[in-house]
Amino acid sequence: MTEQIIDLQEGVMPGPRGDQGPRGEHGLPGVNAVPADSAVAGYITSDSQTASALADRYAPRDKRDMMVVFGDSMTVCGSSVENQWWHIVAARLGLSVRNYGSGGAGFVNVNGAGIDYGVELTNAINDTGVDRAKVRYVFVDASTNDTNRASAAAAAAAAWSERCRAAYPNAQYIAFGGLSGRNVRHTANQDRLMNYMRQFCLVSQVLAADGWQVFTNSPYWLVYNRQLTSDDSLHPNDAGLAVIAEYVLSGLQTGVYTSLSHSMGAVTPISISPLADGDDKSAWMAQLISDGFCGGDHANAICPLSNLSADYAAWQALPDINSISFYFRHLGTKLTRAQVQQYATSSYTVPKAISGATEDKTIRVGLDMPLCPLPYPFGMVNAHGEAISRWSDGLDVLINGVGGAINAYLYQRDSSPALSTPADARYWLWLHFDYIPNRRYHFWAASTRNGATVNGITGALGLYDLEEGLTTATSRLTVTASGRIIMPIAGMWRP
Repeated sequence: MTEQIIDLQEGVMPGPRGDQGPRGEHGLPGVNAVPADSAVAGYITSDSQTASALADRYAPRDKRDMMVVFGDSMTVCGSSVENQWWHIVAARLGLSVRNYGSGGAGFVNVNGAGIDYGVELTNAINDTGVDRAKVRYVFVDASTNDTNRASAAAAAAAAWSERCRAAYPNAQYIAFGGLSGRNVRHTANQDRLMNYMRQFCLVSQVLAADGWQVFTNSPYWLVYNRQLTSDDSLHPNDAGLAVIAEYVLSGLQTGVYTSLSHSMGAVTPISISPLADGDDKSAWMAQLISDGFCGGDHANAICPLSNLSADYAAWQALPDINSISFYFRHLGTKLTRAQVQQYATSSYTVPKAISGATEDKTIRVGLDMPLCPLPYPFGMVNAHGEAISRWSDGLDVLINGVGGAINAYLYQRDSSPALSTPADARYWLWLHFDYIPNRRYHFWAASTRNGATVNGITGALGLYDLEEGLTTATSRLTVTASGRIIMPIAGMWRP
């Protein structure tokens, strides 16, 4: 009886409870209250991890898993297929790829195998190994092989585009205004960038009007970057192809765009190694070619100078203003007395009646001389119909450290009688100045005449005698120039 009373008391008046342990995870909301199906639906329709996982797992996939490429040698150059820009792009995007490009082909140009872009497209349409409905990207390049046929290339591109769009109805269409290497033909064979510009522009306009996205600045992607191109100045090397691939991938991700000047070309320091008396001029020139200071065409040129140097020289490509700048500091040479006489262009004769000397004396006061090998990427005069150009703005010329040269300018010329081979003048950057007006006349052994002191007229300004002091075999006149040259990026063109 007593135990029954105690059980009754605990049932009605329970004693104190101890601390509760941690609660486990809740089950599905509504379980045992609403059907489980409704609870799962709540997870799926809410902003939950379940909903996100299902979206990632079952989201619709782009069934377009292919890209195709049409073009010229820019689709087949490089050391291997794996290094081609289109192969890199396809691999990064996880796409299959088919390249129909053929070296030497163009919209109108037919290569040695009888292939132009029309034939490439026909081959693609007949390719049963490709489901053309599943092609995501179609690429085509405005070929340099169509140079000097801009109108015909544009018309052919319009007709080609209609066929291509019909063949690949689900694709995005991507075109290049032009693909090339640094594309400045320093030698006199074939064409330079200027020759291609009208064709690039017309073909790009036609394709853009027909719905293509066009990399309009692609001709400048590798401009003047010797390290990204092969020795022919036209085709990219493997490093250049990788750069093209990065531009394409960036454009496909963020929208096909015209690249900014800071993202192409370069500020590339170039130097000129010293050339001293007795040095092997051929070896010296070979080194400058190897270092990239000048073009390979210099190899057969006869070096007319004996002593050259430079503190600094560099160039910068500025595609946004279609220009390049060549910067230089103390670019110069040292001349013997014989070389001063060889390149003298201005002189002044002092009659003996004035000087008191036993004979009239002529002093050399101005020079017209080759200052250094023509730096790359300067084009050679008349190699591609270019006009002779000269530059004087901001030029600082020093003669033995003395400045103030009058009518001083740097320029290009195609011939000079001062050279043993006159036509070699085209391989050099020339310096011209008329005189320096900050030295007194020197009258050679005049004692006194009309108030003149020995070797000069007191207080009278005269002309710098460039031969003064050049009395021994080792004596040199030091000539240097500092400044900047700006020229069109696409070449200097004679209208």
